[in-house]
Amino acid sequence: MIEGNRVIDIKEKPKEHEIQSNLVNVGVYAFGPDIFAAIRRTNHYGELKLTDTLREFIDDHLLHAVHYDGMWLELSRPWDLLSVNSGILAQTDSVIADPAVVSKGATLGDPVVVGEHSRIQPGARIFRDVVIGDNVTIGANTVITNAIIFEDAVIEPGSVISDCIIGSGTTIGPLNSIEGGRTDVRVDDELYTDVKFGGLVGDNVETAGNVTIEPGTIIGNNVSVESGSTLTGRIPENAHVFRG
Repeated sequence: MIEGNRVIDIKEKPKEHEIQSNLVNVGVYAFGPDIFAAIRRTNHYGELKLTDTLREFIDDHLLHAVHYDGMWLELSRPWDLLSVNSGILAQTDSVIADPAVVSKGATLGDPVVVGEHSRIQPGARIFRDVVIGDNVTIGANTVITNAIIFEDAVIEPGSVISDCIIGSGTTIGPLNSIEGGRTDVRVDDELYTDVKFGGLVGDNVETAGNVTIEPGTIIGNNVSVESGSTLTGRIPENAHVFRG
């Protein structure tokens, strides 16, 4: 809560009946050295929350709020990255880096971003809200929509990818399917329902051909997947997945 521009109370994740303000703390701060002494005085068990420190700090210090009325995009869960990506792209035109090579037979929608030295092969169709990092290879006849593909990834021919994040150095084999759409996703101990999320594929993952990654799947780093496998749920890092 604020009076004028002075913060008089702050509460971390209040329950619905505890909400007394329509203001949200975006978590951007500028402090003087006094804050460090206040942090040391804060009682905590395990995680120390800065908001706990601030609730005591404002008893004898002025804490001013700066209002921001621009775009607000939350980024705390894996699929939020896709929402943020879409929100930012909606305010800009497509950007194709000069060193990128886009074959004449490829189709690029709008808006998309293609990084430096990336290669998009004939027949590939890159639809809306796709960001492709540097040095990425998109194989022939691949179809991609609403996705973020980090640097040095390879998407081999004939794959279909939707609502997905693909980490750096990852190779998605030929004729893979990463299904998009709405699903339920469990993150740690919390279940999120009706989430639009095809999946998250970590760094340096390698899938062989004809692999299906079902909606909501989260794959850790350095995973290898054999041909014909179907993945769902959470796959831990360094795992080797084979068709059972």
